[in-house]
Amino acid sequence: MYLLLTHGIVAGIHKRKKKSPYKDFWLVEFKQRNAVKTFLEEVGFVQKKPKMISRAWSHSKANVVTFSREELLKHSKLKRKYRHLARFCRCSKFYLQKVVADNDNEIGGKLLRFANGEFYLDEIKEIKEIVLEKPEPVYDLSVNPSQNFVGGFGGILLHNTEAKTLYEAMRVGAAGNSVMGTIHGDTARDVFERVVHDLGIPPSSFKATEAIVVAAPIRLRGSITRARRLVQITEVRKGWRSDPVEEGGFENLMYYEWKTDELKPTKSLLTNSELISNIARKWGVGPDEVRENIKIRAKIHGTLVEMAAELQRPDLLEANFVVRSNVKWRALHEEQLRHGRLNSSKLLREWRGWLDSAAGTDG
Repeated sequence: MYLLLTHGIVAGIHKRKKKSPYKDFWLVEFKQRNAVKTFLEEVGFVQKKPKMISRAWSHSKANVVTFSREELLKHSKLKRKYRHLARFCRCSKFYLQKVVADNDNEIGGKLLRFANGEFYLDEIKEIKEIVLEKPEPVYDLSVNPSQNFVGGFGGILLHNTEAKTLYEAMRVGAAGNSVMGTIHGDTARDVFERVVHDLGIPPSSFKATEAIVVAAPIRLRGSITRARRLVQITEVRKGWRSDPVEEGGFENLMYYEWKTDELKPTKSLLTNSELISNIARKWGVGPDEVRENIKIRAKIHGTLVEMAAELQRPDLLEANFVVRSNVKWRALHEEQLRHGRLNSSKLLREWRGWLDSAAGTDG
C-alpha cells in the first residue's frame, strides 16, 4: 500500500478467509478509475497486460466530502447537469475535480482549493476501547497545531506529544523508513533544545536525527513583504555525547546567501559530509556519485519549477505530476545503470524530452 501511494494510488486492505486448508490471505484493493489507469500504465502485471474499458462517469463512494449548500452557492456557479450537488451537498472528491475541470462551471475559493488539494478523505467506521494486559506505545493523532510527524505504515501523521516513542523506534531501526517531523526552531540548536529539553527526548535518541532543515520568513532587502526561504540544512553527526553544539555535532551543509537569494553549499557538503558518506555506503557507491545524484535531482526539480512558472501551469508542481516525473527519471537512471555507468547529461536530455511531451510543449 505504501508503494502504491508513491504513484498516488490509495488502496484498502481486507482479510479474506479461504475454505481450503491454506492460510488466510490479504487483499489490497482499489477501484477508482484513475488509480486503475495509473497502475496499468506505470506498474502493470508480470504476465499479462489487460485493457481498461472506460465507461460513463459514475459517482464514487471513496474520498467523499459533505459540504454546506451555502458554501457551494458562495463559491460556485454550476451548469444545469451539476445542480444536483446543491440538493445532495455530498460527492466524492474525484467528482468535484471533474466539476472543476469543466470550464463552463465557475468554481473558486475554498471549493477550488479543496478539489485540487493533495489529500484523501476516509471515514472512520469504528472506534473501540481495548483493555491491555500491559502498557504499549500509542500514537496521538492531531490536526492542529502543525507540529506533526510522518511515520509508520502508510505515512501516518503523528503528533509530537508521542515524540519519545517515535525517536526510540528510529534509534533502534524499528521504523525502517524515512521519518519527517516539524519542530519550531530558528536554528539547529533551537530544534535540539526543543526536542531534548522541552519534549524530553534523550540525547542518545536525538542522534537518530540525520538532518535538520530550517525554513524561515525573510524580508528580502528590508521589504515589508516576507518570503519563506530555506535558510539552513544541517547534518547531525554521531560523535558527540551530551551537547551537539558544544561538541561539534552539528555541521552545516547549506546556508542562505541573502545577497543572491540562494541556498549555497558549504565545503562540508562538497568534501566530508557524514550524511553523504552514509548514503554512499548504503548505495554501494562513492560519495561523489551521491553528490552527482543530488545535482541531477536538483536540476530536474528546478526545471519543473521554471516550466510551471513560464507556462503558468501549477499542476506541474502537484503531487500527481511530480510522481510521474520521479518515476520517469528513476526508470532512465536504472536503465543506464544496467548498461554501465551513469551519464548525467544523457539522462537529463531524455528526461527533458519526456517532460516536453508530458506537459504538451513539444508541438
